[in-house]
Amino acid sequence: MGERHWHYLTENGRVGPVPESRLKEMLDAGALRPQTLVWSDLLAEWTPASKIRFSGHETVVVLKDPPEPPIDLSPEPAQTTHASDIPQVRPWIRFWARQIDITLASLNMGFLFGGLVFLGIIPAPLVQPILNFATNLSPRFSDILSIMLTVLVWIPIEASLLSRWGTTPGKWLLNITLRDPEGRKLIFPAAFKRGVWVWWRGMGAGFPIVSFFTLCAAFGDLTSAEGKTTWDRDGGFVISHGKIGFLRGALLTAFVVFFFVSTVVTIGQSFKGD
Repeated sequence: MGERHWHYLTENGRVGPVPESRLKEMLDAGALRPQTLVWSDLLAEWTPASKIRFSGHETVVVLKDPPEPPIDLSPEPAQTTHASDIPQVRPWIRFWARQIDITLASLNMGFLFGGLVFLGIIPAPLVQPILNFATNLSPRFSDILSIMLTVLVWIPIEASLLSRWGTTPGKWLLNITLRDPEGRKLIFPAAFKRGVWVWWRGMGAGFPIVSFFTLCAAFGDLTSAEGKTTWDRDGGFVISHGKIGFLRGALLTAFVVFFFVSTVVTIGQSFKGD
């Protein structure tokens, strides 16, 4: 038996249908307010989510469109601050989530390289020429090449994590949910395609100067009226933000400090090496 499907209203209009499990997930994470109006074909009119008792058991085939929403879509004034007050356009949170992922990937590049050699994906006779090539590079160019390689290698790794567990370390830490238009985990081809789009459109293939401009463009897209990056808009991907508690915030702060310190040290060493 399938899940009941729902529509819900945001300030940008109607969204749906989405599975009931996805709707509950967004409500629990604070991505939707308890006052958010929802509808399924068992309801006569749009109803606040807080007044719905979700069962998740009954199969419903929606054969009709939802009724017209009420004119005033503004939520009822809340007496207290809820987790549902979390903004859903958070470019810096998304930026740091990806930086966490890329940093973890770069720290494990040695293990990854060794695994590829062990599995025979990289032939053993090529190992020494690759090492000789890397040794002869200038420190500055070596750092740039390392960044570009890490960003590229991360694409299939991220796709595997998203298709299997529905998250990555950075997204998990900062409570970011990524789903397809129907509220499901991304399948590998979709996650891989999104990763390629992010790599090219958002990170400029990892090349430092180009990535500055592509990141600025992505920031502009997110902070525009539409509030979506080009890759999420074109793929229909749905990003939801949940509450970042004290522990997650402390870990993020520690990572940001580590990131800036290591960046300054790396830049200093590259210039000293030249």
